[in-house]
Parts: sequence; C-alpha cells; structure tokens
Amino acid sequence: MSMESHVMFRGPLPSRAAVNGALKELGFPVALGGRGGLEGHRGRMPVRLRRAAAGVEFDVFDDQELLARFAGEIDPAFDRTASFRWGGDTEEMLAGLCAAAALAHLLGAAVFDEAEDALLDADGAIAVARKNLQAAAAAAEAEAAKGRQPGTRPADLKRYLAPLLALRPDLRLVGRSLVITPVRHLLRGVFFDRTSDRYAFRIERQVRPLYHHPNGPIVRKTLHDGHWAVWEPDFVPLLLDRLDEEVFAPLGPITSLGAFAQDIAARSRMRRSEWSHALSPVRAFLLAGERAQAEAYVEELEQTQPATAREQRSYLSRPIGELCAELHALEAAAAAELKLGEDWLPTPFPVELPQEAPARRNALTRDPEFARQPWPEPPRSLFQPLPDVPGEERFASRWLRVADGPKLVGPLSRAEAERRYDRRERFCVAYLVPETDTRLLVSYWGRDPGDPSPVMNPEHVPGRRLGLFVQTARWTLHVSFNEALGSGETVDFTTVSVMDRAEDCRVWESSFVVKKADCSVHDFRDGRQYRTWTASDADLAALTAPLPGFGDHDGLLARTAAYLEKTGFGVIPDLRADA
Repeated sequence: MSMESHVMFRGPLPSRAAVNGALKELGFPVALGGRGGLEGHRGRMPVRLRRAAAGVEFDVFDDQELLARFAGEIDPAFDRTASFRWGGDTEEMLAGLCAAAALAHLLGAAVFDEAEDALLDADGAIAVARKNLQAAAAAAEAEAAKGRQPGTRPADLKRYLAPLLALRPDLRLVGRSLVITPVRHLLRGVFFDRTSDRYAFRIERQVRPLYHHPNGPIVRKTLHDGHWAVWEPDFVPLLLDRLDEEVFAPLGPITSLGAFAQDIAARSRMRRSEWSHALSPVRAFLLAGERAQAEAYVEELEQTQPATAREQRSYLSRPIGELCAELHALEAAAAAELKLGEDWLPTPFPVELPQEAPARRNALTRDPEFARQPWPEPPRSLFQPLPDVPGEERFASRWLRVADGPKLVGPLSRAEAERRYDRRERFCVAYLVPETDTRLLVSYWGRDPGDPSPVMNPEHVPGRRLGLFVQTARWTLHVSFNEALGSGETVDFTTVSVMDRAEDCRVWESSFVVKKADCSVHDFRDGRQYRTWTASDADLAALTAPLPGFGDHDGLLARTAAYLEKTGFGVIPDLRADA
C-alpha cells in the first residue's frame, strides 16, 4: 500500500539544488538526484539516503480538491500541490518525508501527511521527519544489539533449503538459484530474488536455454508474489511444498530442446503481442533436428510479425555446423558466468548426431529427468481445508491460489481472527454461501503480528484494505476495497474484475478513483468496449460500502452485486443481491 505527503503552496517550485541545500541545512541525510526542474515532474524521482539509492514518486498535481478540503485551515493564497509517494520500504518513506519537509521549509507550505492523518505546517513536517529518522535509527540499533534476524542472504537461503539439499544431490544452490544438475543445454530451477523488504523473497520458476547469454531471455513464472516472508512460522515447509508442486514437478519433464521449443511456441501464440522474439523457438527447433517445425513457425510469424519473421528466417539459411559452433561457445561462456563448474556437461546438439538411433541420441543430448521423490514431507497442519458445509467459515493467516484451488495457509481460530480484525492485522476467511454454489475468500490486509520490520509510527492506525475472491457456478470475481481515508465508517470499491470460468478468460473489469469520483469500465463480452464517467452523488452511494463488521460476508457480497449492476455488468443472482 502506498502512502503520500502532499505539499500545498503557491508560486514556482524551487530547483533541485535549492531543495538539496535545504535538506543539508536541516541535517537530513537525503539528496534528490536526477536532472531538470521540478515543475511538471511525473513519476519516479531518484533519491539517496545516506549514500544508498532510495527513490520516491513525485508528482505536481495541483489538486484543487485537496486544497478545497483544507480551506479555512491553510493560507488561502495556496493554489498548488505537489505529492511525494512511496510504498512499504522504510528508506523510501524516510526519503519522502524529508524531501516534503524540506520543500515546505523553502516555500512556507502546508503538508498533509497521510501516515499521520494530519495537516502540518513546515515546522511540524520537519518534526515528523526527524521523529521517523530517529525511530529508524533506534530500530537499527536494537536489531544490531539482538543479533541479525534471518533474512534473504545466500547464507540464509542455504539454511532454509538444507532439508531438501540433504535429500537431493541432483539439486545445487548456485548463488540465488536452485538448479537441476547436471546441466547440458537447459538450466532449470528457481531463482530467489531480493525485494525492498529485507525479510522477503520474490521467487521465480525459470528455464534458461544455456546458449543464450547469461543475462538473456528466460522462460519464467513468479510464484505467489508477496507470500515469501522468511519470518512466517510456516515459511520453510510452505516453500518446500510449493517447490515440489509448482517448480520441479513441471520442470522435470522438460529435458529436450524439442520439448522446450514446443513450450515456447505455445506460449508465444498465446501472448504474441508481448512475447520477446529473442526467445523464439526457431533455434531450439533447429538444434533439436526439427527443421520442418522451425520453418512452419517462421511461416506462421510472417502472417503477424513480418519483421521478426525475417530475422528468425536468417537462422534457417545458416550452415547448421556454423550455428552449432556459435551456440556451443555461448553455452561455455554462460556456464562460466553462472559458475556451474563441473555441473555443466558440454554436450552435442541432437542435430549434430543424425546417424545415431533416436533412443541413443536422446540419451546423449537430453538434460536429465527429475524425479519428485524423495522430498521432505510437509506437516499436516500447513494447510487448512476449505469449508464444505453451507454457512461454514474457516480462518487462516493467508491463502494461495494454486492449480487445484485455493489453499488456506496458517490456520487460525475464530477468536484469533477476530482479534486480528480488531487490531487491523492480516488474516483471511473462507466462506461457503448458503443455498448457492458460491465460495468466498476475504483477505483483510494489514501488518502481521510476527513481522520484525521496525514500526516507524506505532500510533498510526492504518486504513482497512479488503480483497474478495468469489467463485460462483459461472464467474470468478476479484474485488478490492480501501477504507475511505479518515472516515472509519466506509470502504470504497477500487477495482472489480470478472472472469468467465468456462472460457478461462477475463470478460469485464472496472476501476474507481475515489479522489476524483472517476469510474471506468472495460467490457470484453461484445468486442472491446471502454467507457468512463464521473460519479454523481447517487452513484457514490453504490460505489462505497459500509465498513464491514467481523463476519459480514453477505453484506460484502450484496454490495458487490449492487456495484456490478450499477456499473453495467448485470445481475449475478448467486451473489445474493437481495441480502
């Protein structure tokens, strides 16, 4: 969730150099980067905090609605606004608060700080920035005093994977990648990327053809983004369970260049407009000795992407020996760059062994198949079963959407879930709607009680954010709500998306920008229709919902049904719009 500090002022904006001078004068360890003036700036602005890159979003909006909101509380001459925005990263928050305070100091401006939910003068904004800098420093000292928390370093990663590596000598941890060995032509595995949160990974399943440069294109899929915080009590068992089901089970059978080429071709047909031609299957088909498949793919490309087809056709005209020699050299360079060592086996391409029998050619050129056993057994308590009795609720810390349906992770009692609701902490609930085939999962987003990240402002009460995942007999809905800023009484629809389950495709989506009362709809059911409008006062009543009490599932469903009808999707009876 992003937060903002809005600076309200009059007159021109100062130069970056002037802002940096004010930051230095105030003793803030922050400096704006980039070039050009601040006037008209939109988007990301590079910032340095104690010589480390941070960065915030900076936009000059001249938000008249915000100015009107504080009429009578700010200088009536103020007619302009500029906003600093950041996500959950502590360094970005500190950079944004300090920059907003310095700008207010130069302009004699007022600042509305969303995190504090307070209107501040320049001195107040400076005090808030200093308070947060001191809190961050104290948190860093406390962490150093109690020893380093487990994080996302390679040494930490090795410790998390130790139970698996002890069972599987055919898996090797190479830097931040866990890969199947030995490697011939295809590097298959999982990459554990760092994030702005020092306690969380971003995890990607990857297949990399070794004849590409080490930094070249990869077939990749992100696994459950946002769910890999290392402090979660079930982090290791959940990680090992998902590596089995969602990484190595699908990667194990991809052993030949022909199978890899078929997979790329299928993906590129589904995503033609966004698929990189650098991962075209033409080279893989040729190396596999499947020239007819390569030619057919190029002919198919010529119908939609003639320029790309011409580039790929150039491979068809090259002597196969010359092409193989070039790609073997690239494989060797990639293996050295990736530090595969003896885990890389230099191997002929299938096209180089035309006289061998197919079975022997496969044995000599394919990457090894990967057996799923042995594997560490997950604890029985890892997942909570979904409710199967109408009207039943089941609670968990969070849920994952996987191939065989939603999985509840980290079971909670109803009493613990209600405590988390009252404290605005994270949890989720699954609910089977009576007298329908509708299943509802509601995610209440908030801070988790086990999160070791420092709390910059313990007195701040965050707004509620809710996410609905609804499955009816025909439709799947994704709905997001945010608590109306400072209201404590209502939540606003922000996005609604509808999928057709039978066709497995999105058919309708809507977004609602509360600040400007702007509503937009994309309707894909009859061609592609797009419309926008400004909500009237009557519309706003349908586009907001009362803040739900704990367990008020039917109320959320009824409001969702009313929203869909009001914005043009139509009626979904299974949402119980009459509730």
